[in-house]
Amino acid sequence: MNKNYVAPNMPVEELPEEYHYLRDLTEKEANDTGLAGCAIYVNPQDEDMSEIYLYQECGTTIDEHTVDNTQRQWAYVQWSVVE
Repeated sequence: MNKNYVAPNMPVEELPEEYHYLRDLTEKEANDTGLAGCAIYVNPQDEDMSEIYLYQECGTTIDEHTVDNTQRQWAYVQWSVVE
């Protein structure tokens, strides 16, 4: 997983049905983000891993456009490859 990812979307409570656990994110892959050890979920149909989900600690969703970073929760966050 030597790609650059961004998380432009809001966290979700449920993982999309087609995504399955791959493994945990390594220290090297996490690159000092504090996300090492978070579970990586992938869509087996997406061989390029252009979109993944991490189960990670993040802010609490207030509405469809707002996250409150003072209230922490564990949720699935979609990460997409930056071209």
